[in-house]
Amino acid sequence: EVVTYEVSANKVVTCPYVHLTDGKIEHTNHPLASSDLRDLSGSDAALRNISVSTQLRLATAQAMLKQSSDLIDINDVNSILSDRTGPISLDGALAGKGRMIGYTAGSMVLDLKSGKAPGIEISTGPPHAVDYQRYTFQ
Repeated sequence: EVVTYEVSANKVVTCPYVHLTDGKIEHTNHPLASSDLRDLSGSDAALRNISVSTQLRLATAQAMLKQSSDLIDINDVNSILSDRTGPISLDGALAGKGRMIGYTAGSMVLDLKSGKAPGIEISTGPPHAVDYQRYTFQ
C-alpha cells in the first residue's frame, strides 16, 4: 500500500487527494488535507486561493504524468516541475493576487534510479527559469 503524508508544524495527516496513477505518485508539496493551516496575511480568501492553486497544480501534474510513458526519468519530472501551462512553476506575476507567495522559490528532485550514480537535482529558483544542477552521492 502506498500512503502519502502532509506534514505541518503541528501535525501529520494522510493526504487522500494524492494517489497512485499508473504506478506514479503525484504530490505538489502544497497543503490539501491539513486542517491546521494559518493564514499569515490575515485573510481567509488567501487560504482558499492557495487551495485552488494547489488543486490546479496537482491536476496539471496528474495530466502530464498520464501523458508520459510508463517509465519516466528525471528529465520528465524536471519538465513537469518546470511547467508554465498549469502553471506549476510560478514566476511571481501572481504575487499579491490572492496568493501568499506567487512564485516558485526552488525545486529539487531525487534521482535514485536513472542508471547514473544516485543524486539530487536542484533548481535555485523557478525551474522554468533556473536550470537544474545535479549533485551526486558517493
